[in-house]
Amino acid sequence: MNKCPILGCRIEFANKEQSEIHAATSWHCIRCGYSDDREVTIHNIATTCDECSTIAHKCIRVNFKKKAYVVAGKLSIKEHGRWVHYE
Repeated sequence: MNKCPILGCRIEFANKEQSEIHAATSWHCIRCGYSDDREVTIHNIATTCDECSTIAHKCIRVNFKKKAYVVAGKLSIKEHGRWVHYE
């Protein structure tokens, strides 16, 4: 099984291509990375899931143009099709 490459998403796929398509086109919570597999749109791109509105989370800051995000001070950048994590 291939897990979604976005940190916090628990959805698994039969192959890597499907997981990467999901990561690129599906909505993910900008705080915890959760996805319900809805299409990402200009209206929901910056929203959080219901769990994030009720509990304290370490915020994920996302930069979709540069394909980068920061979780609790740890930078992750997509390089050559793979997520690379920096402390």
